[in-house]
Amino acid sequence: MGALCTFGTEGLNFSKRFPGIKPVLMTLQSNFQLPIYRDYIMAHGIVSVSKASCEYVLNSGPGNSIAIVVGGAQE
Repeated sequence: MGALCTFGTEGLNFSKRFPGIKPVLMTLQSNFQLPIYRDYIMAHGIVSVSKASCEYVLNSGPGNSIAIVVGGAQE
């Protein structure tokens, strides 16, 4: 929940503290298997932490960054 509040919202004024950087929060692919939870995380712009997703976000233009919370599962 802390990562969502920090990188998924403007609750901590991320864009003012790091101007020009757009974070994209990433999570395990298995989190997209649960129908209602899948809709919730997709509505917040969260994407899969696969290699292809990481490369897509980082190559989508200047200022894009990825936020990966490690630990708890094999990522």
